[in-house]
Amino acid sequence: FPNEEMRTLLPQGPFPALSPVMQLVQMRSGEAATSSTAIQKDLQRMFARKISFDSGMFNNVGAMVTLVVKLTLKTLVEEVRLCTFGQAGFQQLQLDISMMRWVLPACVTDDESVMALLDEALISCQERCLDCVPLEQALIESLCEKERQQLLLSLG
Repeated sequence: FPNEEMRTLLPQGPFPALSPVMQLVQMRSGEAATSSTAIQKDLQRMFARKISFDSGMFNNVGAMVTLVVKLTLKTLVEEVRLCTFGQAGFQQLQLDISMMRWVLPACVTDDESVMALLDEALISCQERCLDCVPLEQALIESLCEKERQQLLLSLG
């Protein structure tokens, strides 16, 4: 749109702090699945924030990008629920979601819904993981920063 400002797709600002969901993933990684944790997960899903996919009038690029991102992430969540993950698969998804938590808020207009979908994907992956060993936050930050630097060099 002609009057709209350009947005960068590179991560800006400091790396985001651990979200409450990421903290739970770190804490629950060693727990065995019990009936009480299964009930807790079902309750969390029931009271989870409902994501709106309102496809009303798009008066800016941000609204269109937001809709595409939300649909894509909802598809990711559903695909994660159909798969079984090993340790490497879980850690890769954890790293990818951490990078998206850094990049996407600057690109979308409804960052709360986007963050909720990212959290849901990670929780679903943890539930479907056979050997859930999360990466340390410091390692995630260094890997994401390294990728950001490579992106900056390739665009510069």
